[in-house]
Amino acid sequence: MTSVEDLLAAGPRQYLIRNGVPTDEERTDRQRAHALILEQFGTRLASAGVDHSPLGVEWTDVFDVHLAPGTSIDPAVLSEHSWIALDPLWRQLEKNVSATSVWAVVADGRVLASARFGASRRRDPVETILERVRVGGEVRLREMLELRALARVGHNLPASSRVLQAAADIESNLGSRDLVRWTSGRRLPAPVALPDFARTPRRFLVAVSGVDGAGKTGLTESLANSLARSGVPVTHVWLRPGMGLGVVAAIAARVKRALGVDPRPGIGLMAAEQGAELRSRRGAIGWVWSMLVTITFVLGVRRQHVSSRGVVLWDRHVLDALTTLDFVYGGVNLTVQRSLIRRLLPAADRVFYLDVPVDVALERKPADMIGEHAVRRQLDAYEWWLPKLDRIQTIDARRPAPAVAMEVFRRVVAPGRTP
Repeated sequence: MTSVEDLLAAGPRQYLIRNGVPTDEERTDRQRAHALILEQFGTRLASAGVDHSPLGVEWTDVFDVHLAPGTSIDPAVLSEHSWIALDPLWRQLEKNVSATSVWAVVADGRVLASARFGASRRRDPVETILERVRVGGEVRLREMLELRALARVGHNLPASSRVLQAAADIESNLGSRDLVRWTSGRRLPAPVALPDFARTPRRFLVAVSGVDGAGKTGLTESLANSLARSGVPVTHVWLRPGMGLGVVAAIAARVKRALGVDPRPGIGLMAAEQGAELRSRRGAIGWVWSMLVTITFVLGVRRQHVSSRGVVLWDRHVLDALTTLDFVYGGVNLTVQRSLIRRLLPAADRVFYLDVPVDVALERKPADMIGEHAVRRQLDAYEWWLPKLDRIQTIDARRPAPAVAMEVFRRVVAPGRTP
């Protein structure tokens, strides 16, 4: 029999994380979350206790907690222990939220896992797995390994299931055959997308804005980690104007060479050389090129957005796109380009502007292509645009990254739309 360890031994770290395989840190944190749940509710648990993954506590991101009849949770007590209610966020994502209460289990300033209360009966573990696939829209290594573990102990599995078929095809690709009766005969790498099977949740857009060095990428990664630990589906969207041009950029470079112009990307030259003036950034040529860049940018981010699910984390959004255009195409009439960005980019439910001074931004990115003069010019543009856009929450990002990440996480899951 092939062990879990044998199946996962050759998998690259990011591949395993992408497929729901817990890291060593996550294993430790989930064990701690389980202990905290037992500590908080041990004397009030029903006989069903606390459900976890068929693979064990360390594989569980959402613990189903069964309380004894007549027992209820006290939100005030959980809040005192720094736990965070996730119900408001789930109501944003799901049209029909079941009568349960979900809380993020927090300790030492980070999310460990989540606890779900209110189930009247113990869930069949297959039902739990199928529900997760309906929310996430895919079968990962995690789901395959859980179904495989259930099959090994003789658990009653559906005779026919697209989820089981996908899991069996993933297992076959790894050289194991515990689920072979459900295989389609194909060998598929994980994860396997099942968009038709999924119950598509509504998207909840969270945008993180700020100058280079403000901490946008680190914050979005921390948010994604905390949400994933809470069992919430997460998608990233990242692009900035002037990137992702592909063939267009190659053609532009040839034209520049023919005209005797430096073929390197203009944004890099302007960022690295104070006072740099480029013909492609002025007049009619600048207007046409900036329009092409804007259209390509809008199409690129919308393409990413269409395939997104759950909480969609935007690393840069409207504020950043407008600032980039102002910095790179300051000598061009950008009225139409700005209008396209403001009208065609999906509106965000939460927008956070990471506020840092010039020296902090430069200290965090000392080797970046953006120099001090470029940071100052961009910060001026951010300050000009901030009061002109709605519902932007300013965050003091000079503080340690974990403190910023936890503050933003709490604001993301807070009820309603923040003004």
